[in-house]
Amino acid sequence: MTRRSTIARRLGALAATVAVMMMTAAPLVAQAEEAVGQGLMDTADRYVGYLVSALSFVFFADVMFWDNASADNVQLPLVVLWLVVGSIFLTVKMGFINFRGFKHALNVVRGKYSDPSDAGEVSHFQ
Repeated sequence: MTRRSTIARRLGALAATVAVMMMTAAPLVAQAEEAVGQGLMDTADRYVGYLVSALSFVFFADVMFWDNASADNVQLPLVVLWLVVGSIFLTVKMGFINFRGFKHALNVVRGKYSDPSDAGEVSHFQ
């Protein structure tokens, strides 16, 4: 893939994101005109609440949607799946450093590498 096509693809994605943001901003502007009499913090809280509800709808969407009709109704939010997949990928990509370095981390916290004659006041716990 050439550099030019990569840039064009990224610009297209940016344009689509801006278009979606502008379409969702129109109702918010109309509501802002109605809320002139309210306080600034109340208005800001309400609009940020709209943004948070939209983001929570995306991040906490149920990935196991086919299981909703069952009796136990197991739910798996998208954010949990994303974190699990990301942690597995990074664990493999970095050569299992989180397992290999665990003993070293415990030794650092225990103070094995601390020297009382070193300058500074920060302990190994900090």
